[in-house]
Amino acid sequence: MDIIKIITISIALIGLIGSIVPIIPGITLMFIGIVFYGFFTGFADYSYGYILFALFITIFSYVIEYGASIIGTKHFGGSKASMLGAIGGGLVGVISLGPVGLIIGPIVGAILGELFISGNFQKSVKIGLGTITGIIAGTTLKLILAIILFITLLQKIL
Repeated sequence: MDIIKIITISIALIGLIGSIVPIIPGITLMFIGIVFYGFFTGFADYSYGYILFALFITIFSYVIEYGASIIGTKHFGGSKASMLGAIGGGLVGVISLGPVGLIIGPIVGAILGELFISGNFQKSVKIGLGTITGIIAGTTLKLILAIILFITLLQKIL
């Protein structure tokens, strides 16, 4: 079973890195590692309750990832148009630029949405900076969740 532990910890470490690197599916990868280990060990080291906990953390990380830029936009005075722009920009960004689009898309979308409504470039850029702030806060929260998941996994299998 040592090889299974090594593979699981390796997957979890890559997932931990992925919580801050947009191209790696972070916490989702960690969840896959947790299920992988449970499958190969017959869930001897942790219960299905732990799997549900890990699933909750995984889903919550997506809520944070997509919601943080919207919250940052709103906090800096963004209108509904800039918030919708951040959402639309995130979707278009992911589709056209891949994971990097998760960062660039919401910022550009928020700026364009606010520029469309207010016509004020300076205000639009300020709101774009709010979106960046939200993305940084969201990434920080995702990293904290990933660390919690990683530590609990290590406690369960080591």
